[in-house]
Amino acid sequence: MKTLLGRLALFTVIAGLCGCTPPEEDVHPKKSSSRSYNLKRYIPKGQELRALEQARSKPVVSEPLLASEALREFIPKLPDTRISQAVASRRAALKEAVRASFARRAADKMSALAEQLGKEAAAAAESAQTPEEMQTRVAEVTARYIQSFAAVGETETAKGWTRANAEQGRLSVAELKNVFQELAVLLERDYGPLCARKAFPVLKKAADDYGLVLSSVKTEEDFEPQLARVGREADQALAQITARYGDPLLILSPEKVSVLTARMISAHQRVEQVFEKLYSKEAVLQTRDIFEKYLKGADKLFAEAGRLSEYSEKLDALNNAYREEMTSLQVKLNEELEQKLLLARQTRAL
Repeated sequence: MKTLLGRLALFTVIAGLCGCTPPEEDVHPKKSSSRSYNLKRYIPKGQELRALEQARSKPVVSEPLLASEALREFIPKLPDTRISQAVASRRAALKEAVRASFARRAADKMSALAEQLGKEAAAAAESAQTPEEMQTRVAEVTARYIQSFAAVGETETAKGWTRANAEQGRLSVAELKNVFQELAVLLERDYGPLCARKAFPVLKKAADDYGLVLSSVKTEEDFEPQLARVGREADQALAQITARYGDPLLILSPEKVSVLTARMISAHQRVEQVFEKLYSKEAVLQTRDIFEKYLKGADKLFAEAGRLSEYSEKLDALNNAYREEMTSLQVKLNEELEQKLLLARQTRAL
């Protein structure tokens, strides 16, 4: 019981002393002000140093200087309408061939009539006994042949000179297929061999559909829209194939190369800013040797024509090499910085 009372009494005394002791700020106001100033000054500085230390542990270069997807911006965006153009061209050629064929037949008929007219008129003139009789007989012959000439004209007008016969249609289809064989070579050049193989059925179907229209459509009003449909559907099918399988040929003009180079320089300058903040201006100079090597590789790549896949693969390799070298430089700079800090601590300890 005495022990318990003694502890209570001791606690009361201590509490009283604590309650009566003024705060340190009241006793040593200058000392408190100095400590508060130091805290305000050095705590943010420490936080900043810690943030820089954490930043140095992460790669500055994690994204490519120039992503290979950027190359797609320089692929022609115009739709490929070479199939429909070939169909329209063959249609125009067929129309002209039909016209020329009808014209030749009509000319042959007219020529034969004229020859016959000449013979009959000469015979009529030779058999005439008087000039008046000759004039009458020649006029009769001429009048009869004028009616024949008119009949030939009416017959040809009724035909219209537009519809091709079966032989002309087959010849036109064969010509279109030859054009498509040449187009297949161009498609391989422009989009790569795989895309050209995938597009071959589209070309074959367009030629078959063209022949089907020639053999079935009877009126001129239906003929043109049907052939336009054949070309339009083929172009749409080709567009789907090139979008999926196309590996287009890429040829970069000096102007396009300048645009890409400017993007790479701008991206590296942002990297330099980070390196200067994390390390020093001297570190920035070391990054430029790495970037110069990257830039020379890109210049060599852009100077040659190549497929998009080849360009992308080589550009990705350049980006990876740049990233690896920059990360290695960071490791080197971190090690050097650690050595300097260690030496500084050892010097202060002495």
